[in-house]
Amino acid sequence: MGAPNWRPRFKYYHWSLSLAGAFLCFFIMFASCWYYALIACALTGTIYKYVEWKGAKQEWGDGLRGLALTTAQYSLMKVEDKDPHPKNWRPQLLILVDGKYSKEMIDLRSLNLLNLAGQLKAGKGLAITVAFVRCPATRGMHAENRKKAEEIKERVQQDMTQARLRGFGKALLYTETQIEGAVSALYQSIGIGGLRPNTVFLNFPRMGENQDQHTEQMIFAEQLCCGAQNDNCMVVVKGITDFPRPNDRLRGYLDIWWIVQDGGILMLIAYLLQQHKVWKGCKMRVYVISQTEEQNEEIKHALQRHIYMLRIDANVFIVNMIDPDSVDDDAVQKTLNMEQRTRTLLKKNLSNLSNGGMLNGGFLPDDSGRLTPQTRNSANNTLTVPGQQQIRQSIIETSFIQKTFEGMDNQDTLNSSDQISLKDIDDVKVQKMNAAVRLNQVILEYSTESQLVLLSLPKPPKSIQSLVENYLAYVEALTEGLPRIMLIGGSGKEVITADS
Repeated sequence: MGAPNWRPRFKYYHWSLSLAGAFLCFFIMFASCWYYALIACALTGTIYKYVEWKGAKQEWGDGLRGLALTTAQYSLMKVEDKDPHPKNWRPQLLILVDGKYSKEMIDLRSLNLLNLAGQLKAGKGLAITVAFVRCPATRGMHAENRKKAEEIKERVQQDMTQARLRGFGKALLYTETQIEGAVSALYQSIGIGGLRPNTVFLNFPRMGENQDQHTEQMIFAEQLCCGAQNDNCMVVVKGITDFPRPNDRLRGYLDIWWIVQDGGILMLIAYLLQQHKVWKGCKMRVYVISQTEEQNEEIKHALQRHIYMLRIDANVFIVNMIDPDSVDDDAVQKTLNMEQRTRTLLKKNLSNLSNGGMLNGGFLPDDSGRLTPQTRNSANNTLTVPGQQQIRQSIIETSFIQKTFEGMDNQDTLNSSDQISLKDIDDVKVQKMNAAVRLNQVILEYSTESQLVLLSLPKPPKSIQSLVENYLAYVEALTEGLPRIMLIGGSGKEVITADS
């Protein structure tokens, strides 16, 4: 796979054409002056063998290793530490996996995530895999923990090789009270010079209320929030155990649901996947949500023209989703379950605090579902999709911002009963859940048989508590029933253009 901007309309390019061009150059050289051509070839071969056998001694070593490290240092110094031009943007991956597995145990979720990253990268560009390894708080960087981290690092490297993902593996030690600082430090320090990841790969956490699953959700929340605040492109993969292996060959469709303007990052990711032999047999479809039928043809024509200028082959479909007059019963029930889970987590955290345990600052009761005047105005914001179609952000984008969850009365929450009734639920949360359920129903209607569905990642809240308590429930409702999903949130830097 070449650079993402290598998308020629001429479909008959092949490496043999380049080889024929090289032979033509040699023919012209020898036809012009055969002895000068021989001298040039002999001189080039002599210089190559001299560098190979003599080597350039450096402080890192000698021979080819010294030459390689010298070249690497020179190249890194030449790469500017700033954002590339949008047309040259390509995903440089930071893959975050769970470090629970060891030399003897295989983590299928982590292995499949590496397989997917390998299919996206095809050995090109930067890929760094970091396994989070939890260690006892009293032992920290003990020799035994460091040895365990080294073993997991070796296993990560082996799994990357098996997934044909060329890159670097690391193991990050953390204690229960250090996860927030560990994730933040990782995002700020990873990479060197201009060679830094710009895209974070994450597994969607397992939804449950036991301690291991709750810890997994907390770590995911930290990784997602810190990554978004660090202006990274976030890719959250759901249903990772159903994703194909490197030797599989899929036929069908890659469905892109164009819900918000995202700079075309969804199409770019789908296009890069389509270049791999696993996904090469899949065709791309783009679905656009519309709330009226009046401008459907105009929107479709504008988007088809836009995709043609991007030199991407995809079929465009317009899907009408009219605002309902009532709230879906399933949305109400899911909101009730979400509120019940919120209170369970809150009681558990406060119990840990009263027993002298450590409590993450992001999980203090500081959120609610009450609307402020500012958020009432923001709930009616609109956004523009190709064709100037206006779509209500509060319903279609399903964005979750912290302002929507401010002003909780802590005392009322603590004294409330375990059972929650309809009158205890805020209308905004019901509306958001209803939007997620309705959009899920529309996606299931069109994309049930698709090999992969790509969606815009709803905007994560700034509060870790809101993310764990509410955001995950919304995303779960949005993607329910879909086997393979990639939720992609752009940072605004990865704009795919007609020149790229």
